[in-house]
Amino acid sequence: MSEMNSDEAGRCTAARPDTEAAPIDLKTCRKILVVKLDWIGDFVLVTPFLRGLRLAAPHAQIDLMVWPGALPIAELCPYVDRTVGIQISQQPQGGAAQLEFLGKQESREGLLFDYANHQYDLAIVPRWDNDMGHATLISRGSQAPLRVGFSVPHLYAHVGDYARANLTHIVSRPFAAHDVEHNAALLRYLKGDLSVGGDADAGPVEMWVLKEDMDAAIRLLQEVSVDLSRPVVAICPGASGANRRMPVAKLRGILRRVEELLPGVQFLVLGRSSEQQSALVLCSSLKCCSELCGRTTIRETAALLSLVTVAVSMDSGPAHIAAATDTPVVVFSPHPLNGDAIDNHSPIRFRPWSRTESAVLQPEEAVWPCRDRCRGEGPNCILGIPDEVSAQTIYRLTKRALDHKERNRMAAWQALQGEQFANRTAAGPKPAQPCPMEGEHAGV
Repeated sequence: MSEMNSDEAGRCTAARPDTEAAPIDLKTCRKILVVKLDWIGDFVLVTPFLRGLRLAAPHAQIDLMVWPGALPIAELCPYVDRTVGIQISQQPQGGAAQLEFLGKQESREGLLFDYANHQYDLAIVPRWDNDMGHATLISRGSQAPLRVGFSVPHLYAHVGDYARANLTHIVSRPFAAHDVEHNAALLRYLKGDLSVGGDADAGPVEMWVLKEDMDAAIRLLQEVSVDLSRPVVAICPGASGANRRMPVAKLRGILRRVEELLPGVQFLVLGRSSEQQSALVLCSSLKCCSELCGRTTIRETAALLSLVTVAVSMDSGPAHIAAATDTPVVVFSPHPLNGDAIDNHSPIRFRPWSRTESAVLQPEEAVWPCRDRCRGEGPNCILGIPDEVSAQTIYRLTKRALDHKERNRMAAWQALQGEQFANRTAAGPKPAQPCPMEGEHAGV
């Protein structure tokens, strides 16, 4: 972490004085590694950063490491050259942890060669949070001479200063902001703008599917007799933490009220197989409800969310996927309105980043024994969200979406994808690949 200068191989240059690092010259970077080992929703939120990085380094080879669950989405990203999923396995008897590279063979072999042979000029960790996935350590393993990421938020200072231990350039933003805004500031830093404070408009998040994903989604809708000419509200009841899941009995009451407010509404429950029991409870209680839990890949789920009128989700990946497809979304969050903005459940940091209308429903305050954040082992603070407010919010967003939607959702999705692809190919000398509606299918 002392001073560095360009070497004979033509690597990008930077100097780090004792107090502040000098700008990095992206234009001279030949190979860039981005390590983003987070959940699906987190990956959706990093797509503006990847888009901006490609525009800033149009000739560089950009490789991406992701959490395996995000690989089916990430491998379609047109802004990177190779994508792999990273599985960390601990060896028996206290041996060193091993990295397993997942994904398409060409990407696995090429990225592994460059990683093992220290070919990267720059490694980037776009995560403003606790480094639970050991991304900074993996970036250090690349032995890239320049390794950039964020300082450790004070909330996680007790876990140790892994940023200073593993990175050469550290961006400090000691305040709460949206994940997209933090990463926009990181991109500004990489481009030579050291004013990393404040917010930044990085543009929309993105999502990509293949034609076969959309075809599968349409077939599934036909199987369960969903009529796209009538309002369709997707319900995504799952979340990784039990405290982030609305109890099915409470959710059922809210949706019954929506039925009263919006006669003829159809509900479509999406999720993993583990959510099927909740889906069956909902469908047995509602007038027009279908469920597809456990029957879709993540990209087919994205295609379905692009076709519905409104999505209702917990604070989880489907909320961000829906936002990326320009579907209005209502999110149930357990984080209290008067809670700590730095917390990793805070909507200030992780609300849907959407061009369309969205709403995050929160309890007014924490429910005992929680204080400034929800740490219940099961549903606790989320129970404080009023049922009538929830139903009215879902109704209003659905009604407004219907009033402003004069074209078929499927046609709108296809037009959006075509426009985005045209913009990407015209953005620079490096053509975007693959086209969102072409390429290999890779389900979960």
